[in-house]
Amino acid sequence: IDPSDPAQVARATYHPDEQLQGVLEAAVRRAVVDDAPVRLWGDWGELRIDPKSRTIVSSGPVDDLRPLCHGKVDPTRFHVETLPPVPIEHPDDVTRIHGWHALTWDVALWCSRGRIPAGTDLHAPIVFDHWPDLTRLTITPHAVRIVAAWMHEPRSLVDLAAALGVEQRSVFAVYSAARAIGLAHPAGLGHLPPPPVPVTRPEGDEARFIGRLLK
Repeated sequence: IDPSDPAQVARATYHPDEQLQGVLEAAVRRAVVDDAPVRLWGDWGELRIDPKSRTIVSSGPVDDLRPLCHGKVDPTRFHVETLPPVPIEHPDDVTRIHGWHALTWDVALWCSRGRIPAGTDLHAPIVFDHWPDLTRLTITPHAVRIVAAWMHEPRSLVDLAAALGVEQRSVFAVYSAARAIGLAHPAGLGHLPPPPVPVTRPEGDEARFIGRLLK
């Protein structure tokens, strides 16, 4: 997009709070604040969020959530309640058990569809607080190079796409998902962090690998 064209910028943005992403993030924050499991449910199924194990148990296949990410949510279809402070029972079907960062990341990707949250400054340097555990997250096109570049130094969304020679939507998708789990934010701006992200930092061979990616 041309950052100087307001119409193009508007088409490249979305409103997370009006979509499933915002509903899920609010439910996860509630589980953390209450220090107790939270149930998010409706006619579409349910998600049980466990702050102790940092997992989310879904009532069905996770792909069932995709259609809910294709636009604004109907608030009447979503209900949230805090459950007794005991661990959530995990089903035998492990495909219904999700790390809460992994599921939040996926939902953000599905909601953003290569766009950025409305109000994001395209020219502000973006800071990555920690190196994410990409082995547990969905890898989008060029994601490893994009994350490595941001870990190397803060760069704006537009500048990073140009520097790496990748589509802007690839950079936008990574930023939107990383922002959703509290990993990325514009330099100098405060943000409401989701639950803490385990810190992993590249060392040894991994650090050298990142260096090669940036060349």
